[in-house]
Amino acid sequence: MIAALTLAAACGGAVTSVATPSPSATAPPSPTRAPEITKPPELVGQPQLPLPTRMRFGVDRRADGTALLVLFFDCCALGLRIVDAAGGDLLRVAIAGSGIFGADSCVSRGRRENEVTTWVRIDGTTLAELLARPSSYRVVADGVPAGQVVLPLVDGGCRGTA
Repeated sequence: MIAALTLAAACGGAVTSVATPSPSATAPPSPTRAPEITKPPELVGQPQLPLPTRMRFGVDRRADGTALLVLFFDCCALGLRIVDAAGGDLLRVAIAGSGIFGADSCVSRGRRENEVTTWVRIDGTTLAELLARPSSYRVVADGVPAGQVVLPLVDGGCRGTA
């Protein structure tokens, strides 16, 4: 709506307001377009991707005294959990995006062809526990978009600096 205001300049002057409809308020609505199909009808959701079949780890020690547990695996996962023999969580590991790592890091030099790499910061106590008995731990990998697999955690032997 367009409103016209008239204000009197003198003190105590009258203020009047006149409202008139705008042209768009009385115009008929414009027609809406029908949605367009952007995916083939048979593609309803994310197709199932293969689950990992192997999982190994390396350790990058950092200058600040912390460490990164670096995981290497052969396929697709939404997330990972390292569990003890009773199934209790030791670590939850998100799939990392990108980062900058030196040539001496396991992230840079430990990955084999056709492997995916992710990493998580790990405290000294948890790392010592893991290194003392690595074969007693398993990795639970959540599939894309569904499914789950439990894999042995294998020490890949890489020790680097991040």
